[in-house]
Amino acid sequence: MKPKPFEILFLAVCLAAAAAAVTAVYLSRYRTNESEVYISSEQGIEESYDVSVINSATRDDFMSVSGIGEVKADDIIAYRTALGGFSRVGQLKDIRGISDALYQRIIDYFYGEKPSEPEASEAAQPQVTAPPETSAPETSVLPKKTESEKVTTTEPTEAVEDEETETLERTMRSVAINSASADEIADALMIDIKLAEEIVSLRETIHGFSTVQELDLCGGMTDEIYRRIKGFVIID
Repeated sequence: MKPKPFEILFLAVCLAAAAAAVTAVYLSRYRTNESEVYISSEQGIEESYDVSVINSATRDDFMSVSGIGEVKADDIIAYRTALGGFSRVGQLKDIRGISDALYQRIIDYFYGEKPSEPEASEAAQPQVTAPPETSAPETSVLPKKTESEKVTTTEPTEAVEDEETETLERTMRSVAINSASADEIADALMIDIKLAEEIVSLRETIHGFSTVQELDLCGGMTDEIYRRIKGFVIID
């Protein structure tokens, strides 16, 4: 019996829907595999370095790298001590001040040429195309402030800064960082109690501070706070 036209149309629609579903599943799996290979490629390069090289490096070894002075070498040693030794070379980038360029100079100094990537990553890594160039968004020009507005907005700020400076000079005092409690540290250095507790916690982890620079490893420590308090810290 010859099929009717509406039966042929129904069959064609079903076949098209099935083909679309199969294509969607294939593309989803393909893209997932591409991203996994790309991520594993970066991790594979990092893990291919022998971490014992930087774990046994001395302060002078690190200072031999261009861009690393005494302070930064001490920071690396202190962070390595706090971790109980690096577990992977990439942890160097967690240290404040270690930029991508400086990290690459460390790798070049201790390991020489960059190891080649696994063959699988070369075949499966997706090509990244640059986004199309777009014109810079237009920026509106704000009206300039009048002289009276400038005086009104700047004078109170300068007065507050002068008052804070006088308060710090009058009340901050030296403190023995390896024996003082968190409350004593916060009161002497005029810092938040939470930061003082982080200092005590880090002190216990590294079994006492050996240099003032190790304070910079605290999570809540900023460059401004460090510059303000370092002259009042006593390493006992």
